[in-house]
Amino acid sequence: MRSVFGNDHRDEMEAIGLSQAVIKFNPDGTIVDANENFCAAMGYTRGEIVGKHH
Repeated sequence: MRSVFGNDHRDEMEAIGLSQAVIKFNPDGTIVDANENFCAAMGYTRGEIVGKHH
């Protein structure tokens, strides 16, 4: 079944990811992803922070 919203939500999330520093956590606080903007702002590589606890 196709969403009534189409790809709008996905496009919005992609735009946010391109313009903002974004980091994603598991419920336990483990970092599962971070975009380039976040890594540049914090001075870390993605590999240095993924899997760490915030």
